[in-house]
Amino acid sequence: MTEEPQNLPEGEAPHVRPTSLRRRIQLGDGPQLSYSKADFEARLGVSSGRLTAVNRQFSFAVAVCVATGFYAVLWFLRVSVPAARTLCDLFFERGWTQQATVFFTSWAFVILVFKRWKLAVQARAFEVGIPPRGSGVVIDEGTSTKLLERLYQSVDDPRKFALLGRAERSLHLAAHGLPANEVRACLKQLAEADDDAVQRSFNLLGGIVWVIPVLGFVGTVLGLGQAVGGFGATLQSVKEIAEVKNSLIGVTQGLSTAFDTTLLALLAAILVQMWNTFQFNKEQEFMAEVADFCEEYIAERVDYLGEK
Repeated sequence: MTEEPQNLPEGEAPHVRPTSLRRRIQLGDGPQLSYSKADFEARLGVSSGRLTAVNRQFSFAVAVCVATGFYAVLWFLRVSVPAARTLCDLFFERGWTQQATVFFTSWAFVILVFKRWKLAVQARAFEVGIPPRGSGVVIDEGTSTKLLERLYQSVDDPRKFALLGRAERSLHLAAHGLPANEVRACLKQLAEADDDAVQRSFNLLGGIVWVIPVLGFVGTVLGLGQAVGGFGATLQSVKEIAEVKNSLIGVTQGLSTAFDTTLLALLAAILVQMWNTFQFNKEQEFMAEVADFCEEYIAERVDYLGEK
């Protein structure tokens, strides 16, 4: 936790263009908060999305590995543990829709895990202490320039963070002497853009939640078609009632098998939707916390300056 500056130097600040501050800062041992090191996608050299958005291609590749590993474990249990064979057959003997359901469920879980990690990275921006919480510093042209210098010393890329991106933009405006109403308008626009980015980051998950139960229904329809088709062929060829009875037994067993696909898909959809809702609420709460911080420690301090 960075010690918050209690008293910024008074008097006229040096004439420094805010847009050139980052190039002039000597970081020394490195910034306190480095997005390129904190974000796992950035560490792997993968282009990361805005805020908590996940790289789709990367998450797709990871989901393929997760689904493959899941089936490898099932195959081992199927071969080595006879008691688990019935459960394993639910995934191996029900057609391609079961494999597709497992993959899309894995993809959703991978995205949700990644989003949780990214939200934790975003929350670390509060540790930087810019603007300072308890110092009562009024934001004017002089103090905003000083705060920008400290921001660029503390963070390698403030615009990767919802909180620090808003702080950077608003401090730029204050450093140029823009009035409080323009700073407030800028904060409002940035908040709307961030909220929209969070909403869009859940679009793929919403599509997956829709696809999973549909795959279950498709598997059921395919199973029903095969069972009814087999029964029809039996009726055309049999001559004894006993043979018809045996065929009906096979049809009912086929129907039971067909409905297994829908059951698995619905259970998977419930799990994904519950986790998706929980994560969405967490991110909404975080964005509200960022908005409250900006209102209390940026907008109100700029307003106070305007009243003077």
